[in-house]
Order: sequence, then structure tokens, then C-alpha cells
Amino acid sequence: MNKFETLFLIAALLSYVGGLSTGAGQELANGFNLQFSFNLWSETLTIRIVVPNNTWFSIVLGSANHFNSDMIQVKADGNKSQVYDLYST
Repeated sequence: MNKFETLFLIAALLSYVGGLSTGAGQELANGFNLQFSFNLWSETLTIRIVVPNNTWFSIVLGSANHFNSDMIQVKADGNKSQVYDLYST
């Protein structure tokens, strides 16, 4: 699969996920909202994550066993909230 085909597949999947909810994204659980938008021309992905304060949320991109996978973690802590980008080998 070449780069364009991969980006097209990602855009198609993300438009489906993002299209399930109007406006703010998909409500995964009470207070946990996730929204994706992909710009094909600039090849940028925007992920908007809204979670309750004092919680953690993670997205794993890769294999089910986390081998060679990327993880995006969000720690919601008011104005001290942080986002971590982790990679496992």
C-alpha cells in the first residue's frame, strides 16, 4: 500500500468515526468525547479529546499486543493537563 492509499484509508475511517456524532464528536462514555479530523492536503490529523477532570484517556495505534505501537495518553488535570506520545518496541 503506497502513502496515498494509506492516507485515503485513514481519511475514510476517520470520517466514518467522526461522522457518528454531529459537532463535538463521538461520546464514548459519559463525559468522554473523541473527535477526529484529517486534512488530506496538508496530511495532518487533529484529535480532539474531551474527558472529565482528574481522569486519564489513551488511544493505542498499532497492534493488539502493543508491539511497535504508538500510544497517545491524556491526563486531565485542569490547567495542568498534559498529553503524552509514547512508543513501544
